[in-house]
Amino acid sequence: MLKIYYLKRSDFREFPDDFFLQRVGEDTVQAVMTYRNEQVRRTKLLGESFIRQMLFELWGLRKPDFRIWKGEHGKPFVKGRDSVWFNLSHSGDYLVAAFSDSEVGVDVQLTATARMGVARRFFHPAEIRCLESVSETVRDQLFFQYWSVKESFLKYLGCGLSFPLSDFEVRFEKGLPVIFQNNGQRWPVWLFACPVCPEYACFVCSGVPETPEIQQFISF
Repeated sequence: MLKIYYLKRSDFREFPDDFFLQRVGEDTVQAVMTYRNEQVRRTKLLGESFIRQMLFELWGLRKPDFRIWKGEHGKPFVKGRDSVWFNLSHSGDYLVAAFSDSEVGVDVQLTATARMGVARRFFHPAEIRCLESVSETVRDQLFFQYWSVKESFLKYLGCGLSFPLSDFEVRFEKGLPVIFQNNGQRWPVWLFACPVCPEYACFVCSGVPETPEIQQFISF
């Protein structure tokens, strides 16, 4: 199973904090009370409420039944549920979540002007050469595709930025991203684009070659 759900934050603007506070874990309730930035607080509350709603709809997990834990590098998981995996990403107005019965990572990026200084500092040399060889319009799109693919892969691994972005190369073969190690070997993962909106780059990374189902989350 590999399912992608997405929502627009603006669609839930009128929901009061109390609506979300009753749906999230107690540790999250305590944490968000210390947030000074309203947007950060709202995103945290909406994101976890979104995740918990889908964990209930897909696996029947109710709030008292489980707790969301975090791995060494911050990847969330449901402790004691080996066949329940999820991942969440947000950018701009969108939150995107992936749900699977095996490890999964997802990332969404609002596209803008390519940040070539960032690319030259952090990306693989082959990716930098590719970015420098294309037009500005293509470069802007490709930069954020690279970024989203790389982030989804690292989130799949659960290692965060402890694994340098320059230590693996993203190539697009027949429209699909493929990841290669520096020794030229292909990583045994599968990546798929998740076209939630034309202005965003979004990719999911999985250990199985299963095309994801993509749906918009409408309401709680």
